Amino acid sequence: MNDDSVLDRPKRILWIVTGSGSYMRCISSIICEIAKNNVRLDLGFTGAGYEVSRMYGVQAKMLQCVAGVGEIYLEGWSRSFWPLVGRVAMRYYHLVVLAPATSNTVAKIVHGIADSLASAVASQALKTGTLLIVLPSDIAEINVTELPCRVNRDKCTACGACIEACPVSAISLYEGKARINLLTCIGCEKCVNACSFGAISCWEKTRYKASIIDLANLEKLKEFKRVVVVKNCEELREKLRFEKVENRS
Repeated sequence: MNDDSVLDRPKRILWIVTGSGSYMRCISSIICEIAKNNVRLDLGFTGAGYEVSRMYGVQAKMLQCVAGVGEIYLEGWSRSFWPLVGRVAMRYYHLVVLAPATSNTVAKIVHGIADSLASAVASQALKTGTLLIVLPSDIAEINVTELPCRVNRDKCTACGACIEACPVSAISLYEGKARINLLTCIGCEKCVNACSFGAISCWEKTRYKASIIDLANLEKLKEFKRVVVVKNCEELREKLRFEKVENRS
């Protein structure tokens, strides 16, 4: 491959967001960085990815950043997501990114199952040799993730300040304590600022252990050709900055 057949940066990128809270907030920043660099960036959400990005407070940010530089796809908007998958099959994209990628998505890719937006896109990328970068949520035996907004019931005094502050009415009293409905929460953190008792926290870090099966699937994924598995957002950012891909323009 000579120098004329590669690009320092891909011109057309498809980014799929799945329903993992791990790395969701830092990934939103990378998406916005990419969108400013004169590339075509199409953004797809699985059903769970759309919901989780909202509760982690970054959905609106990602939609705004991509507006004007690409299209938005949401699993479930139409009865079929195959038109988007067809673009991958026709080698329209120079690069496909799955980040964050749930362990369920990784398992489907490894075992050749293509029954969802993320797994079908990955399947076509593998078939066409399109470079695929994956940031799995379960990347090691012990992983660190961020928790969505939650109430510490021991500190809550049921004063109601958070209820008044919430712009989407996601907080109510339950058994004499405040409770956040994550199906409605937009992660704006206004409740955190409104609570003078420190009873509400957002993005608290916690550790969890990946299953043996998920780790085995991860190792299999690393063996696939034209697949790059990254460990964190920093490595993802570096790969997107320097990865060379075939010029298909």
